[in-house]
Amino acid sequence: MCAGVARVNSAVRHLIVSNDDKVMNLRELDWPKDRDSILALDTSYLADRRLSLDMTARCASLVEELLPMPVRRTYGFINIVDKLPEYPWVRVASDRVEVVGLAALSFEAWNRRARLEHLYVGKRSRGSVWGAC
Repeated sequence: MCAGVARVNSAVRHLIVSNDDKVMNLRELDWPKDRDSILALDTSYLADRRLSLDMTARCASLVEELLPMPVRRTYGFINIVDKLPEYPWVRVASDRVEVVGLAALSFEAWNRRARLEHLYVGKRSRGSVWGAC
């Protein structure tokens, strides 16, 4: 867990994490109230490397490659946002001002596995203590 203090309130099903004067609230999705705030998250990123899959007859490995120039990507979010209420587990992270992140899990019954489907950290929180948690 991140540095700081965590307090769980099971009645409202949210987690409050504090680190000095910074507070983050991790709570269930409140649909449709959260829709506009989630759409405001910046899903773009800048990458200076990429991973490629190297397959042989008996092995698969990821090979990291430095790019000659950083690449900027932005993912469309509108089609994903409206499907969020269908996931069995969605949590929204917010500071005292705005939504700063989102995570959504699906569950696979056949192997009792949870699979992370969506993870977004707002641009302002990336690289901070919250974005690294």
